[in-house]
Amino acid sequence: VLNEAGIGDGVVNVITNDPKDAGAVVAQLIEHPFVKRVNFTGSTKVGKIIATLAAQQLKPVLLELGGKAPVIICDDADLDQAVAGVAFGAYFNQGQICMSTERLIVHEDIAETFLAKLIDKIRTIQVGHPDDPATTFGYLESEHSAKRIKVLVEDAIAKGADLPLPLKMEGALMSPLIINGITPEMALYYEESFGPVVTMQTYQTDAEALTIANDSEYGLAAAVYSKDVNLSLIHISE
Repeated sequence: VLNEAGIGDGVVNVITNDPKDAGAVVAQLIEHPFVKRVNFTGSTKVGKIIATLAAQQLKPVLLELGGKAPVIICDDADLDQAVAGVAFGAYFNQGQICMSTERLIVHEDIAETFLAKLIDKIRTIQVGHPDDPATTFGYLESEHSAKRIKVLVEDAIAKGADLPLPLKMEGALMSPLIINGITPEMALYYEESFGPVVTMQTYQTDAEALTIANDSEYGLAAAVYSKDVNLSLIHISE
Protein backbone atom coordinates (compact mmCIF):
# COMPACT_ATOMS: atom_id res chain seq x y z
CA VAL A 1 0.00 0.00 0.00
CA LEU A 2 2.86 2.38 0.84
CA ASN A 3 4.58 1.59 -2.45
CA GLU A 4 1.34 2.22 -4.35
CA ALA A 5 1.03 5.55 -2.54
CA GLY A 6 4.39 6.54 -4.00
CA ILE A 7 6.63 6.38 -0.94
CA GLY A 8 9.21 4.49 -3.01
CA ASP A 9 10.49 0.94 -3.13
CA GLY A 10 12.76 0.00 -0.25
CA VAL A 11 11.85 2.89 2.04
CA VAL A 12 9.74 0.62 4.25
CA ASN A 13 10.75 -3.03 4.51
CA VAL A 14 9.08 -5.99 6.18
CA ILE A 15 11.30 -8.90 7.18
CA THR A 16 9.79 -12.22 8.23
CA ASN A 17 11.58 -15.11 9.89
CA ASP A 18 11.14 -18.34 11.79
CA PRO A 19 10.78 -17.57 15.53
CA LYS A 20 13.90 -19.63 16.32
CA ASP A 21 15.94 -17.34 14.06
CA ALA A 22 14.68 -14.09 15.63
CA GLY A 23 17.78 -13.50 17.76
CA ALA A 24 20.19 -13.80 14.86
CA VAL A 25 18.03 -11.69 12.54
CA VAL A 26 17.62 -8.89 15.08
CA ALA A 27 21.34 -8.89 15.90
CA GLN A 28 22.23 -8.60 12.21
CA LEU A 29 19.76 -5.75 11.70
CA ILE A 30 21.09 -3.77 14.66
CA GLU A 31 24.73 -4.36 13.66
CA HIS A 32 24.19 -3.31 10.04
CA PRO A 33 25.82 0.07 9.28
CA PHE A 34 22.76 1.28 7.36
CA VAL A 35 20.63 1.01 10.52
CA LYS A 36 21.09 4.29 12.42
CA ARG A 37 18.36 4.02 15.07
CA VAL A 38 16.34 1.22 16.70
CA ASN A 39 12.72 1.39 17.88
CA PHE A 40 11.23 -1.62 19.62
CA THR A 41 7.81 -2.42 21.07
CA GLY A 42 7.53 -5.65 23.02
CA SER A 43 8.46 -7.44 26.21
CA THR A 44 10.89 -6.19 28.83
CA LYS A 45 12.95 -9.37 28.42
CA VAL A 46 13.55 -8.79 24.71
CA GLY A 47 13.90 -5.04 25.24
CA LYS A 48 16.92 -5.63 27.48
CA ILE A 49 18.55 -7.74 24.77
CA ILE A 50 17.94 -5.10 22.11
CA ALA A 51 19.18 -2.29 24.35
CA THR A 52 22.39 -4.25 24.99
CA LEU A 53 22.97 -4.89 21.27
CA ALA A 54 22.28 -1.24 20.41
CA ALA A 55 24.66 -0.04 23.14
CA GLN A 56 27.42 -2.22 21.74
CA GLN A 57 26.98 -0.44 18.39
CA LEU A 58 26.54 3.01 20.00
CA LYS A 59 23.16 3.39 18.31
CA PRO A 60 20.20 5.27 19.82
CA VAL A 61 17.31 3.05 20.84
CA LEU A 62 13.71 3.78 21.83
CA LEU A 63 11.87 1.06 23.77
CA GLU A 64 8.19 0.69 24.56
CA LEU A 65 8.06 -2.33 26.82
CA GLY A 66 5.56 -4.00 29.14
CA GLY A 67 2.90 -2.30 31.21
CA LYS A 68 0.63 -2.92 34.17
CA ALA A 69 -1.48 0.21 33.81
CA PRO A 70 -3.48 1.19 36.92
CA VAL A 71 -6.79 3.04 36.87
CA ILE A 72 -7.91 4.71 40.11
CA ILE A 73 -11.68 5.16 40.35
CA CYS A 74 -12.61 7.67 43.03
CA ASP A 75 -15.84 7.64 45.03
CA ASP A 76 -17.18 10.66 43.11
CA ALA A 77 -16.46 9.24 39.65
CA ASP A 78 -19.07 9.05 36.90
CA LEU A 79 -19.37 5.27 36.99
CA ASP A 80 -20.91 4.87 33.56
CA GLN A 81 -18.06 6.86 32.04
CA ALA A 82 -15.51 4.91 34.08
CA VAL A 83 -16.98 1.58 33.02
CA ALA A 84 -16.92 2.57 29.35
CA GLY A 85 -13.31 3.72 29.64
CA VAL A 86 -12.18 0.64 31.53
CA ALA A 87 -13.88 -1.76 29.12
CA PHE A 88 -12.15 -0.08 26.19
CA GLY A 89 -8.82 0.23 27.96
CA ALA A 90 -8.75 -3.35 29.21
CA TYR A 91 -10.25 -5.28 26.31
CA PHE A 92 -9.46 -3.38 23.10
CA ASN A 93 -7.43 -5.66 20.82
CA GLN A 94 -8.09 -8.42 23.38
CA GLY A 95 -5.90 -6.57 25.88
CA GLN A 96 -2.83 -7.07 23.71
CA ILE A 97 -1.50 -3.53 23.99
CA CYS A 98 1.36 -2.41 26.23
CA MET A 99 -0.80 0.39 27.64
CA SER A 100 -3.87 -1.78 28.29
CA THR A 101 -5.67 -1.24 31.58
CA GLU A 102 -4.54 -4.09 33.83
CA ARG A 103 -5.32 -2.91 37.38
CA LEU A 104 -8.49 -1.34 38.78
CA ILE A 105 -8.11 0.43 42.11
CA VAL A 106 -11.65 1.31 43.18
CA HIS A 107 -12.87 3.23 46.22
CA GLU A 108 -14.58 0.79 48.53
CA ASP A 109 -17.77 2.87 48.78
CA ILE A 110 -18.60 2.43 45.09
CA ALA A 111 -16.79 -0.84 44.34
CA GLU A 112 -19.85 -3.08 44.39
CA THR A 113 -21.87 -0.81 42.09
CA PHE A 114 -18.93 -0.29 39.74
CA LEU A 115 -18.26 -4.03 39.48
CA ALA A 116 -21.90 -4.78 38.69
CA LYS A 117 -21.91 -2.17 35.92
CA LEU A 118 -18.63 -3.47 34.49
CA ILE A 119 -19.94 -7.03 34.43
CA ASP A 120 -23.06 -5.85 32.57
CA LYS A 121 -20.87 -4.02 30.07
CA ILE A 122 -18.63 -7.04 29.46
CA ARG A 123 -21.65 -9.21 28.77
CA THR A 124 -22.46 -6.99 25.78
CA ILE A 125 -19.07 -7.67 24.16
CA GLN A 126 -19.48 -10.04 21.22
CA VAL A 127 -16.75 -12.70 21.35
CA GLY A 128 -16.12 -14.84 18.29
CA HIS A 129 -14.44 -15.36 14.93
CA PRO A 130 -13.31 -12.15 13.19
CA ASP A 131 -15.12 -13.18 9.99
CA ASP A 132 -18.44 -12.66 11.81
CA PRO A 133 -19.48 -9.00 11.34
CA ALA A 134 -21.04 -9.03 14.83
CA THR A 135 -17.73 -9.94 16.48
CA THR A 136 -15.99 -7.15 18.39
CA PHE A 137 -13.60 -9.35 20.36
CA GLY A 138 -11.50 -11.98 18.62
CA TYR A 139 -8.48 -14.21 19.08
CA LEU A 140 -5.30 -13.78 21.08
CA GLU A 141 -2.05 -13.95 19.12
CA SER A 142 -1.65 -17.66 19.88
CA GLU A 143 -3.03 -20.56 21.87
CA HIS A 144 0.20 -20.47 23.89
CA SER A 145 -0.67 -16.94 25.02
CA ALA A 146 -4.13 -18.05 26.13
CA LYS A 147 -2.67 -20.94 28.12
CA ARG A 148 -0.14 -18.63 29.80
CA ILE A 149 -2.92 -16.27 30.89
CA LYS A 150 -5.03 -19.19 32.10
CA VAL A 151 -2.21 -20.23 34.45
CA LEU A 152 -2.11 -16.72 35.93
CA VAL A 153 -5.89 -16.66 36.39
CA GLU A 154 -6.01 -20.09 38.00
CA ASP A 155 -3.18 -19.14 40.37
CA ALA A 156 -5.15 -16.07 41.50
CA ILE A 157 -8.31 -18.10 42.04
CA ALA A 158 -6.42 -20.76 44.01
CA LYS A 159 -5.07 -18.01 46.29
CA GLY A 160 -8.45 -16.49 47.06
CA ALA A 161 -9.40 -14.17 44.19
CA ASP A 162 -12.96 -14.06 42.90
CA LEU A 163 -13.93 -14.61 39.26
CA PRO A 164 -17.25 -12.78 38.63
CA LEU A 165 -17.37 -14.08 35.05
CA PRO A 166 -16.45 -17.66 34.07
CA LEU A 167 -13.13 -18.52 32.44
CA LYS A 168 -14.04 -19.34 28.83
CA MET A 169 -11.35 -20.57 26.46
CA GLU A 170 -11.31 -22.27 23.09
CA GLY A 171 -7.86 -22.45 21.58
CA ALA A 172 -6.64 -18.88 21.18
CA LEU A 173 -10.09 -17.46 21.94
CA MET A 174 -10.49 -16.20 25.52
CA SER A 175 -13.44 -14.17 26.81
CA PRO A 176 -12.91 -10.97 28.86
CA LEU A 177 -12.20 -11.56 32.54
CA ILE A 178 -12.21 -9.68 35.85
CA ILE A 179 -10.11 -10.91 38.77
CA ASN A 180 -11.61 -9.36 41.90
CA GLY A 181 -9.74 -9.27 45.19
CA ILE A 182 -6.21 -9.48 43.77
CA THR A 183 -3.40 -9.60 46.35
CA PRO A 184 0.42 -9.48 46.20
CA GLU A 185 0.60 -13.22 46.83
CA MET A 186 -0.82 -13.85 43.36
CA ALA A 187 1.45 -13.89 40.30
CA LEU A 188 -1.05 -11.79 38.36
CA TYR A 189 -0.62 -8.93 40.86
CA TYR A 190 2.81 -8.14 39.42
CA GLU A 191 3.03 -9.94 36.07
CA GLU A 192 1.74 -8.37 32.87
CA SER A 193 -1.10 -10.46 31.46
CA PHE A 194 -1.03 -8.94 27.95
CA GLY A 195 -4.50 -10.33 27.47
CA PRO A 196 -8.20 -9.76 28.23
CA VAL A 197 -7.76 -9.71 32.01
CA VAL A 198 -8.21 -6.84 34.45
CA THR A 199 -7.70 -7.12 38.21
CA MET A 200 -9.65 -5.21 40.83
CA GLN A 201 -8.97 -4.20 44.41
CA THR A 202 -10.39 -1.55 46.71
CA TYR A 203 -8.97 1.35 48.67
CA GLN A 204 -10.09 3.73 51.42
CA THR A 205 -7.80 6.78 51.16
CA ASP A 206 -6.14 8.58 48.25
CA ALA A 207 -2.72 7.82 49.73
CA GLU A 208 -3.56 4.12 49.78
CA ALA A 209 -4.70 4.24 46.15
CA LEU A 210 -1.43 5.84 45.07
CA THR A 211 0.59 3.30 47.04
CA ILE A 212 -1.19 0.46 45.28
CA ALA A 213 -0.86 2.12 41.86
CA ASN A 214 2.90 2.54 42.37
CA ASP A 215 3.38 -1.03 43.60
CA SER A 216 4.70 -2.19 40.24
CA GLU A 217 7.96 -2.27 38.32
CA TYR A 218 6.11 -1.08 35.23
CA GLY A 219 5.30 2.47 34.16
CA LEU A 220 3.96 3.58 30.77
CA ALA A 221 0.34 4.55 31.57
CA ALA A 222 -2.10 5.37 34.38
CA ALA A 223 -5.48 7.07 34.78
CA VAL A 224 -7.79 8.56 37.41
CA TYR A 225 -11.58 8.86 37.25
CA SER A 226 -12.93 11.68 39.41
CA LYS A 227 -15.17 14.70 38.99
CA ASP A 228 -12.64 16.77 40.95
CA VAL A 229 -9.86 17.22 38.40
CA ASN A 230 -7.81 19.55 40.58
CA LEU A 231 -7.85 17.16 43.52
CA SER A 232 -6.80 14.27 41.29
CA LEU A 233 -3.93 16.24 39.74
CA ILE A 234 -2.70 17.40 43.15
CA HIS A 235 -2.60 13.86 44.46
CA ILE A 236 -0.89 12.53 41.34
CA SER A 237 1.80 15.21 41.51
CA GLU A 238 2.52 14.27 45.11
